[in-house]
Amino acid sequence: MTIPKQILFVSKPLTPPWNDSNKNLAYQIAENNPEFIFKLMTKTGMKFSSKHLRDIQIYKDSGKLSPPLLQNLRVLIYLLGIGKSIELKHYFFTPNKLTSSVGKLVTKLQKKKTVQTLTSFPNETANIKDLLFADKVVALSKDSAQKLKSLGVEGVEVIYPGIETPVEVNTLKVNMLKKQYKSNDEKLILYCGDYHYSNCENILTSFIGEIKNLNFECNFVSACRIKTHLDFKVESNLKSVVDKLGLSKRVHFLNEIDYIRELLAAADLVIFPVNSLFAKMDIPLVLLEALYLETPILISDFAPLNEILIEKCGLKFAPNDFNDFISKFKLFFSDSNLQKNIISKTRLNVINNFSSKVMAENYRKIYKELLI
Repeated sequence: MTIPKQILFVSKPLTPPWNDSNKNLAYQIAENNPEFIFKLMTKTGMKFSSKHLRDIQIYKDSGKLSPPLLQNLRVLIYLLGIGKSIELKHYFFTPNKLTSSVGKLVTKLQKKKTVQTLTSFPNETANIKDLLFADKVVALSKDSAQKLKSLGVEGVEVIYPGIETPVEVNTLKVNMLKKQYKSNDEKLILYCGDYHYSNCENILTSFIGEIKNLNFECNFVSACRIKTHLDFKVESNLKSVVDKLGLSKRVHFLNEIDYIRELLAAADLVIFPVNSLFAKMDIPLVLLEALYLETPILISDFAPLNEILIEKCGLKFAPNDFNDFISKFKLFFSDSNLQKNIISKTRLNVINNFSSKVMAENYRKIYKELLI
């Protein structure tokens, strides 16, 4: 009987709430690769149900957006002390001087195979080649891979992120949301990105101002996590616009919610008018969930974000161009044939290109190659 190879994931704490793309990505790769034994860093008291997943209870809690220094120190001590049973380490983080130094040190001392997934592309790229140390570097988009290659990084592979399918929703909650926001046949428009880092305040402000001029009724819901005081400032500015225009019954601010999937399912269109993917995954998982739930998307046309529309399951507009945005928005709702055509491809797009099973299989090939 062949003993399964053991792989260690170096990541944020893999634990609920599953509202962080980095955590979701790592967990789904492990969950869908039962051929190996995975040791996953998690919090105290967390136990995984799958037999091939082993918990390393190294974190004290579910963690913030980035673990504090003391938590990182505990990770380093653990990495330096692990035995020979770990045959491959897979790192999940945006490259920075501290984490890369740790990875390089551990790799040099233990001489084990390594994989490094760039969960988001760094803003500063001048020294990125020095921050990448693994035997195999994985980019989450063709655009990121091309950027890395142009900076002298070799051996880069592209593996698109994936979501677990089917995407389950509470049908009763979906119907409640439809009753709440669409009781008079209004269209429900949803934005679920970032405020400050995504640099989309101008487009959102202009869209709110245009709501009264549309030839159909719609409700606009913004469901965004408030991560910093800058996010709060943007939200406050948008609320001021809403109050000034008397649109409090049409525009709603929900912040972080535990029923985002149900809201995605209830929506008629998800807009994503961002100008930056800073601190975001190349292909935001929330958009993949929307597509699987057969809710089309209207996105800014820039790479790597536009790589999500492989099956032409949405519309694109020129970044930061409100005239183009509102033109595409109106086109979608005025052309029923266009709507049907787009909606017919949304779920197919995810199943064929962005499912966790497709993603996990691509990582399995890398693991097999390195562990021969």
